[in-house]
Formats: sequence, C-alpha cells, structure tokens
Amino acid sequence: MKTVLGLLAVVLSVALALAGCAATSEEPEVEETIWILESFADESVPVNSYGQTMPSFELADEEVWGTIGVNRFTAAYELSGDEISFSEVASTELPGPPEAVEQEEHFIAALEAAASVEVRDRTLTISDSNGAVLMVLTEALEG
Repeated sequence: MKTVLGLLAVVLSVALALAGCAATSEEPEVEETIWILESFADESVPVNSYGQTMPSFELADEEVWGTIGVNRFTAAYELSGDEISFSEVASTELPGPPEAVEQEEHFIAALEAAASVEVRDRTLTISDSNGAVLMVLTEALEG
C-alpha cells in the first residue's frame, strides 16, 4: 500500500510540474494582450518611437486602441478564428516629425488592409487577404 501511495505521489508531482511548464509556455491570446510594433513588411518604413511611445495596441470586446507614435488611435474589429477586420479607424491628429507621420499612416493602412492574424513565439503577425505580411508585433511583457 505504501508503495502504491508513494508511486501515486511521484506521478502527481511530475504531472503538476509538467502542467506548470505548459502554462508558462502558452502563446498569448490575440485579444487582451498588449502588442508592440516590431516591423512593417515594407521595410522602407522604419519603426521608431521618434521620442514618443512605441506603437502598440490592445484588442478587447471588439474594440482596439493604442498609440501609433505621436498620436493615439481607436477602431472596431471583428475576430473569427484567425480572420480579422478593422473598421471605423480614428486617430488624434497631433503634429509630429515627418517620419512619425509616415509611420502612423502606414500603421493605419495596415490595419485597414488586415485580413488574418497568427500568434507564434509570442509574436502577432497581421497579413492581408492574399497572405502577405503587413506588420509584425511582439507581446508586451509585464515587469
């Protein structure tokens, strides 16, 4: 009886340890995660903070909001599996350096052309209806 209980305790310990490892390596959800812009597919448009907050956003309850550098934006979205669409995109219109304005225009155009999303290795890839990558974002880690 002691051997069976001891074996059961070992099996339970290993199972709990493995469950804990699996929980920490899960991919973030598309929604309710803050995503920070890493790159555009069109590398001629640089990604930079231009002395401002790095472009980032969060999606929740069919609304997306965030910063695109100098300005803030909001939009509605629909997400079904890996298909996504953005609508009603609006942003503030504060002046900024020409490079920041170009980045913001490119960001909004990418949102408006978005058709699919994929999360892999804590990275969100947004692509158009032909599967061409529009922009790549990474999960903002707390801490």
